Amino acid sequence: MYTALKKIWVIIYKINFDPVVEWEVLKSEPNTVAYHMKKMVLPVTACIAMATFVGYFFESIAFGYSIVYVCIRTISAFCEAFFSLYVSFLIIYELCPGLGLINGRENLFKLMTYSFSTFWITSFIAGILANYKTLDEFLRFLGLFGIYLFWIGSGTLLTFAVNKKSKFFIISVAVILVCYYMIHWSFGYVLTAARFPGIFN
Repeated sequence: MYTALKKIWVIIYKINFDPVVEWEVLKSEPNTVAYHMKKMVLPVTACIAMATFVGYFFESIAFGYSIVYVCIRTISAFCEAFFSLYVSFLIIYELCPGLGLINGRENLFKLMTYSFSTFWITSFIAGILANYKTLDEFLRFLGLFGIYLFWIGSGTLLTFAVNKKSKFFIISVAVILVCYYMIHWSFGYVLTAARFPGIFN
């Protein structure tokens, strides 16, 4: 378990600090969706959920929030991390013929998985530091660095029809942001009620 998490951390570090070189390395990795789901997506999103639970559990002790609030926060963090990737991947893949993407599903999933690494690491930190609300928006802003990773990686992993890369990039980023904010806002209404002690106890 420790070895697997260490390997994940090394990949995340390299893709964020030397993306041009690391995308070339990742190009040789297996292309199956199941492989990257098992080796990267599920372990990282589970870690985000655990970090969020710990962070908000201590916040609930300090401020008297309902334990239901803590659980909903944990579920929300997991859904934002996992479904923002997976739902946007499914939508973008369905749009691929019109976006000029020639090589398909597996390379697209690989690209999106490792481009999400910045967002995931900032989500993990935000979960642990749940008491520091002022950091939340700043960390979300840092997570946007993944857009740059997505641009660099798309040129390495994907093949496009002539002059289609920019169109693919703009629409893909729009889809990812819409999916994320729909998930984020949908949990926001529930969290507003669950935040206060006794409401769901």
